[in-house]
Amino acid sequence: MKTEVSVRTLLAKKAALCATALVFVFAVSLVSVRVAPAQNRNITATRARIRERMIREQAGNNPSVRFNDTETYESVSNYETRVRGTGTYYWNPNDRGRDFTYEAVFEIRNGNLKSLSYSFTGGSSGNDGNDPGNTGDGRTVYCASDDGRRHECLVDTTGGVTMSAQRSTAPCVQGRSWGFRRSFIWVDNGCRADFAVGGDNYNDNEQYRPGSVIWRGRVDHDVKLVISGNRLDTYVLSGKDLGVGTYQFTNPLPRRATVQVRRIKGRNDVTITEQPSRYNKFSAIIRITDRRGGGDNCEVEVSW
Repeated sequence: MKTEVSVRTLLAKKAALCATALVFVFAVSLVSVRVAPAQNRNITATRARIRERMIREQAGNNPSVRFNDTETYESVSNYETRVRGTGTYYWNPNDRGRDFTYEAVFEIRNGNLKSLSYSFTGGSSGNDGNDPGNTGDGRTVYCASDDGRRHECLVDTTGGVTMSAQRSTAPCVQGRSWGFRRSFIWVDNGCRADFAVGGDNYNDNEQYRPGSVIWRGRVDHDVKLVISGNRLDTYVLSGKDLGVGTYQFTNPLPRRATVQVRRIKGRNDVTITEQPSRYNKFSAIIRITDRRGGGDNCEVEVSW
């Protein structure tokens, strides 16, 4: 009798253990099902924020960004997550793109992008020549102090570093708001910029000739002028396309030039976004912005 009771008790315990195990497996399955969509939402939100920032900073003619499925996530704190990944940036629909790596920190509670650094690797993979962001065979690193504090972007700087394009309204002054050490570039006080890493070793014997170019055209909202040699290309970044305008050179732009810009006519804001260097095919890049809306006649002089 005692033996029969013991057997029944043992069987009851085994049945209870099996039931518990089944409940656990079922619970884990439910959690997995719930985590997968949440992870997918995180990836989608991450890519959307990075895409928005890169297009705003790099611009182009109908640009786009493609991400590779290589994201890795790392917990920084209870409220922040670090994401690393790779992708390709396309400055226009005919562009074959340029690969980049990125590192971003997100706030978990609201999905805001706290910091972002990205680095273009190598040259363009073969575009149609209309890519103003192509920086040749060197490497371009984007580093930003989005929150006004010091941030460091890891990169080998033994070949030297120069700022190729400022992306912030806050000033980027070497030694004050940006600089570099052997293994990183640092930015501070709201500076956001593209940095060319590797130095400019180009050597030629061209004769430097002072000169200028005058561009006349109509601007609706945002236009970029890319000047190289005796050529000037116009890119409409936003607003209506009111034509490429006209231009006239006194001398071709030298490779070693430092340019200045002067607005002759119009209500537009005119700024220099890049000086000629090896990393932008020795091009001067000028941004013309009209925030009032509606087309306006504009005339600017770029001199060197």
